[in-house]
Amino acid sequence: MFPNLFFSQGVFEIFSYLEKNFPQTRLSYYTPLTYYSFALFQLPYQLISNSFSNWMTNLYQFYIERTQIAYTKDYLMQVKNAFLFRDLFLAKIPYLIADLASLIILFKFIKSRYLKPEVILAWLFAPIVIYSTYMHGQYDIIPSFFVLLAFFLLRKNPYTALIAFGIAAAFKNYSLLFILIVSLVYGKTVGEKLKMIFVGLVPYAVSLIPVLITDPRLSIYSLFPKAYFQSKEPLSGWPLISRYLHLIVLGISLFITLFIAAIVKTKDKWQTTLSASLVAIIFVITLAPLVVFHYLLWAFPLVILWLRKAKTIYLFITAQALLAASFMLLANHVQLGLFTPLNNEYFSQLPTFNQLIDKILPYRIFSTIGYLSFILLNLSLCSIVLINMLFKSSIRRKT
Repeated sequence: MFPNLFFSQGVFEIFSYLEKNFPQTRLSYYTPLTYYSFALFQLPYQLISNSFSNWMTNLYQFYIERTQIAYTKDYLMQVKNAFLFRDLFLAKIPYLIADLASLIILFKFIKSRYLKPEVILAWLFAPIVIYSTYMHGQYDIIPSFFVLLAFFLLRKNPYTALIAFGIAAAFKNYSLLFILIVSLVYGKTVGEKLKMIFVGLVPYAVSLIPVLITDPRLSIYSLFPKAYFQSKEPLSGWPLISRYLHLIVLGISLFITLFIAAIVKTKDKWQTTLSASLVAIIFVITLAPLVVFHYLLWAFPLVILWLRKAKTIYLFITAQALLAASFMLLANHVQLGLFTPLNNEYFSQLPTFNQLIDKILPYRIFSTIGYLSFILLNLSLCSIVLINMLFKSSIRRKT
């Protein structure tokens, strides 16, 4: 609903607008490029649907007037739309474009005989793509496309790949890790490494220009908005200790990964970059203090490129998604409540799967097992990838 403000109220710089009008909220998670990209799609929407913009405006009005936390069922109940399904489809068109573009890149990998055609099925039916992108409406599929594109370009020219990584980072800043890894692996001198980092940061920096002009402080904050919000949370005792333990372990893990990427000497720099990037992002989604389900999409393109076999890929991503869901997706609005547009009254009242299980056995047992298994699965993959990086002669991967 916020990108619609670009047209309905002429809001050009969203960060300052949110800071001024909603100082206590956590709305500035999204980068300026995300705001402008989705606002751009409003133009053709005006031609296709005369209800979309008004619907967004009414949703926004309900948001600012509400007195408590609202969920999908509340928005559907208070904001009526006779063309709901058409407008929901329009809202997801950017995701569909990114998804189809990703398939085109995969076909290029298939054409070069790096991947086999069966991989397309693994992508099409990936639980994380279906759930996070089309059911939950998260836009992580867009930076995932640019990451996939970047790795395709990296096979020919690291500098064009760095531009693609920079665009991905302008949508979600986790791709800054990949820029650093490419620079460490491909840069022959310190000067060249710094040059590569600079090139990769250009798209990210350009996307921040509107914020820099309005309020430089907000542009600095936008680098790590969720980390900023977390640091402001009044925690004490074990939750506070746990947060810092996560950060310390994550920091050490990433340092080791970057160090290995920098010292490993191999003719196949592309494979080294892919391996180090996969390990780094898996560490992030496993060890960061705050991780949500759709972050699994960050690693998804790299999992496909590294594992390569469709069956292995699908088994891994399905197990990873199910284990993550066991402790991340516990509320109605992220389970059957996602179907409330079909029947709001019915689906919003359904008990969650964890509530049903809890009637038989304490669900905490299942969520704890799921959490530990999720960590074990991810760290097992990291171990295999790291061993492969360091001792390629002892592990022969079938192509």
